[in-house]
Amino acid sequence: MVSTQRAADEGDFAVGNAAESGRAGGWFVGPFLERAGIRRTDRVELKWGVHRAGERRDGISDGAGVGSAAVLVTGSFVMEFPTKRRHVLLSRCGDYVLYGPGVAHSWHAVTDSTVLTVRWPADG
Repeated sequence: MVSTQRAADEGDFAVGNAAESGRAGGWFVGPFLERAGIRRTDRVELKWGVHRAGERRDGISDGAGVGSAAVLVTGSFVMEFPTKRRHVLLSRCGDYVLYGPGVAHSWHAVTDSTVLTVRWPADG
């Protein structure tokens, strides 16, 4: 049985809650974390994003140097890809979109939404 009653970060082992561990911007695994034991890595970044209905990211990001995945946990969320002329609606738990480095994107929450974002270094 897995228990997350008490957060633990012991170097090569971590237990916790993504929303609590990611209080600073939602990122709870990645190279930018200080004193995070196994959660500090340059191989992958994980973000637990909780977004209110109507919240949006108007700035366009090109995700330079990283592949990315957005996976819907709850709600209804739109990923916008202007250079691809695509809007992707994530509306069912588990809906996802994957995109490579250099693919410009923005987003908006149609309803209150939770999205798990995963980034990894692009292949050479």
